[in-house]
Amino acid sequence: MPVVTIEVPETLIQRLEPVRERLPEVLERGLRARPPLPAQVYSYILEFLAGGPTAKEVANFRPAPEMQARVSELLEKNRAGTLTEMEQAELDEYMRIEHLMLMIKAQAHLYLASALPPFSTLAPNGGAITLPSTVRALSRSPRRAASP
Repeated sequence: MPVVTIEVPETLIQRLEPVRERLPEVLERGLRARPPLPAQVYSYILEFLAGGPTAKEVANFRPAPEMQARVSELLEKNRAGTLTEMEQAELDEYMRIEHLMLMIKAQAHLYLASALPPFSTLAPNGGAITLPSTVRALSRSPRRAASP
C-alpha cells in the first residue's frame, strides 16, 4: 500500500490517534459520505422554499449565478469527455435538483394558467407553499461550514 504524508493540526492528530489502524477506512468513509454539492447549494433552495414563495415566485425561481456557472462548466467538461468521477456525481445531483424544481414549477404554472381564482385565494396563507414544520425548523438551524 502506498504511503501518504500529510500535515494536520495538533487537535486533529489527537482525534485520529484512536483510529490510527483504521485510517484508510476512515478516509474512505469520509469521501463517500461527502455530499456531491456544497452545502450552500442546498441551503439556497431550502431557504427559498421555506420562505413560503407564491406560485408566481416559484415559477420565476432561478438558481444563483454561481450555480448556473458551475453547471455550465460541468456540462462543457461532459461534452469534452473530461469529467472526473466526483464531477459526474456533482452534475448528476444538479440534474436531480433541476428535475425536482421543474416538477414544482410545472405545478405552479398550472395554478397560474388555470381558470381558477388566483392561487393566493386558494390557499389560506396567501398562496404561499407550506412546508412541514420539520423542514421549516431545518431551514432555521445553524449552518455548518461547507466542505471545500
